[in-house]
Amino acid sequence: MVVDAGSFLDDKQSKEIEEKLKVIDKQERYRLFLYTVIAEKYYKHPNYDEYVFYTVSKGDSTSNLNVLLYLSYDDKKIKIHTGNKAREKLTDSLSQIAINRLIPYLTQRRYYDGFKSTINYIDSIFMKPLNEK
Repeated sequence: MVVDAGSFLDDKQSKEIEEKLKVIDKQERYRLFLYTVIAEKYYKHPNYDEYVFYTVSKGDSTSNLNVLLYLSYDDKKIKIHTGNKAREKLTDSLSQIAINRLIPYLTQRRYYDGFKSTINYIDSIFMKPLNEK
């Protein structure tokens, strides 16, 4: 699922990323969501990224495999939230590496390329056996 309330992508780019996420979802290894906002101040919840993660996971039998890539433009906030099972592979340190890889793209305003690269990096982590780093 792609929610681009932050307007980082045009329609074509959003659809291409959505298709990639559907392919990932069909493989049943994990579920990845991309959610962007302009600024968190427009929302009621103080930790809007956490609210979004728990909302997309609510009532989902595979929520332990969920991964949320969240960006807030004005707040310069990038977060990756993971369900418990997904965290076995996408650890906090690997999430930070994914964020660090995304930042140069964002500073160059190459959002689409950055999202694609980050999604491919996260996907490569889930393709590896659990013990392999």
